[in-house]
Amino acid sequence: MGRLWALLLLLASAWAQVHVVAPGETLFAIARRYGTTVEALARLNGLEDPNRIRVGQRLRIRSLLERALPQGRILLSPPVQGQAFALRVEGYREGEVEFLGVRVPLFPGKGGLLGLVPVNALAEAKEAPLRLLLPGQEAVWPLPVAPGGYGQEALDLSPNLESLLRDPALEAEREKVVAACPREGPGPWGLVFRPPLSGRITSPSA
Repeated sequence: MGRLWALLLLLASAWAQVHVVAPGETLFAIARRYGTTVEALARLNGLEDPNRIRVGQRLRIRSLLERALPQGRILLSPPVQGQAFALRVEGYREGEVEFLGVRVPLFPGKGGLLGLVPVNALAEAKEAPLRLLLPGQEAVWPLPVAPGGYGQEALDLSPNLESLLRDPALEAEREKVVAACPREGPGPWGLVFRPPLSGRITSPSA
């Protein structure tokens, strides 16, 4: 039960589309927190001067995306690099969703099926297909992944430092850690993970 409540809290947080301004907050800081821009927030909330927001003011963060389905509809918050986005599917009792190679189940909740889909911070900021797997049908919806605002820096390593990255002792330690992890059993929230239907596994199985 505790794991289910933890999942529901995560879903509620990801689904939240309103932010209440706290003392000392700026629109720039709020935009960075939610992976959006000052311009987008100002436009969505009708702010003539982005520098003038007040404590307690309720700001809409982003509009929900919506698409009709044969027996209902799907609503979701736009995906952003490094953030999990929530979605709700109405008109169905069970299903799964797959995005960027990650498949997650949908859980019955208020208003329909609920899901929380992770987006890797290293995912490319470009359009990717969202696959909705429902009983007897499949729907594909191309979704753009918005930039998360992460900075990048390229480092030139000396030959000595590069050799440390290939240290056999580190590789042996890594293999011990992988060997200590169970290869079978339930994952988070009591779910059993299944191998992908297509593609290849790029990290060691655990």
